[in-house]
Amino acid sequence: MNQPVITIVTVNCNSADFVINMLDSFRALTFNPYKVIIRDNKSKLRDFLHLKTFISRFDNVELYRVETNLKGSMDHGEGLNDLVQKIDTPYGVIMDADAVFLRKGWDAVLISQLSDSIPIIGT
Repeated sequence: MNQPVITIVTVNCNSADFVINMLDSFRALTFNPYKVIIRDNKSKLRDFLHLKTFISRFDNVELYRVETNLKGSMDHGEGLNDLVQKIDTPYGVIMDADAVFLRKGWDAVLISQLSDSIPIIGT
C-alpha cells in the first residue's frame, strides 16, 4: 500500500456493524491511500471482538480499546480528542461510527476544496 494521505478516525461503542459498513464504503469509494484508526470505548466484549475479527482483513485499520470512567457524550468527546492527536497524514477525517460517505472519490472532492483560506471542510 502507498503511504496514506488521509487518516480517518472514529469511536466505536457497541456500534461494530456501523463501523463495518463505514469501512466497506471507504474501501469502495476512496481514491487516495488512507488509514483508519478506531478507538473502542468500553463496548461489550462481543461487539469489540466482532469488529476486531472483521478488521483483521485490512492492513490499513488499527483498533485499540480504552476503559474510562466517562459516560455518553463526554466519553465520545474524549475519544475523538485522543484520536485527533494520532493523525499524522496531510489530511484527517473525523467520522461518527454511523456515518458513511456515499460518493465515489469523496476524498478527492473534499481535498480539492481545501486552500489557505479554506483549511477545514465539514459535512
